[in-house]
Amino acid sequence: DITGLDSTYDTYMLVGSDLRPSNQGVELGMRLGDSSGFDSGSGNYQWHAIRNAAGSSTYVAVNSGSDTRMAIALGVRGADANEGAGFVGWLHSPGDGTTYPIISGNHSNIDTGGNLQVGTFGGMRNGDITVDRVQIFFSAGTITSGRFTVLGVKHA
Repeated sequence: DITGLDSTYDTYMLVGSDLRPSNQGVELGMRLGDSSGFDSGSGNYQWHAIRNAAGSSTYVAVNSGSDTRMAIALGVRGADANEGAGFVGWLHSPGDGTTYPIISGNHSNIDTGGNLQVGTFGGMRNGDITVDRVQIFFSAGTITSGRFTVLGVKHA
């Protein structure tokens, strides 16, 4: 969890690196929140993720129009040595924008077959909130190691 975001910056860069889950075959997800906490209601988010595993020419698109979180990476292996995930995302309109909070980005991870998987993701909060916090988590278990960093981008 990272808190303390405000309208000082118009966009935030979100970076997850060397993220390792305690369970195999889990999804990496994200939630946004305001001063009352993280939003996790059943219809709070829309999201879309596209992924491709190394050695495959097939791209898989997965999405939801009404969910409790936004998906970043699907089918992350991770409980064994040298496995995990990373991503770079952008939070647009976090605090004082005129649109709902929107996320876009890219991820890479090792999938449940032990292959490199890469893709893009995007999502939005179904409603206008003043975002002051971001949470990343795996769909089961915990994050056993890794880093989550937020950088502010100020437009001229």
